Amino acid sequence: MDDVAARTAPLPGDVTDLLRTLRERLDELADDEPVVALKTAGKLEAIVADYGSIAARYIDGDVIPLPRLAEALGTMLIAHMPWRALRSRSSRAARADVHFRTA
Repeated sequence: MDDVAARTAPLPGDVTDLLRTLRERLDELADDEPVVALKTAGKLEAIVADYGSIAARYIDGDVIPLPRLAEALGTMLIAHMPWRALRSRSSRAARADVHFRTA
């Protein structure tokens, strides 16, 4: 597992701190106000969906091969379409539909 972690793209320190703070706060909310924790989780899910797809649109499979991208993210690539479509420069939208699963 350390080998996989060593090949992943590191998060900026401020993002790591923010995520840690958010996790701690969500732990508190889950204990004290579970409905608020659930609402917060839903809002976070929407943010992740928006920015995940935005970031994916900037990924070019010809510049960063998809297997290397998956490795950098610490995931396994799960493609729901032919590799040829994913590797096509004209298929930027298709690349946004690639799904990743945490390794």
